[in-house]
Amino acid sequence: MPAPEFELRVEDHGERLLITPIGELDLASAPQLGAAVGDHVDGQQMIAIDLRELTFMDSSGINELVRIWRHHDHARLVFVAPTGDVARALDLSGVRQVLGFVDQLPEG
Repeated sequence: MPAPEFELRVEDHGERLLITPIGELDLASAPQLGAAVGDHVDGQQMIAIDLRELTFMDSSGINELVRIWRHHDHARLVFVAPTGDVARALDLSGVRQVLGFVDQLPEG
């Protein structure tokens, strides 16, 4: 059975909400990521969005990351950097420098 094009894993760890998009973050799936953040965030949790399991991201996905960054407390939001083509897309767009990606999940 082929893997789904997009899946979203949401894990509530009390003080940290971990959201992991898996597969392709594109025009069809980007709103699901934003909705997951909006549906689960209580304003007190740290939000970690782990992008390491993405295989593709288009401009819609990049725009959704920027939208999330603009609407949430930057001190409580962290993006874990992807690799490969997804990292390249973020580098070419200039978003990686603005949003402040980390290489691994912070402890806690």
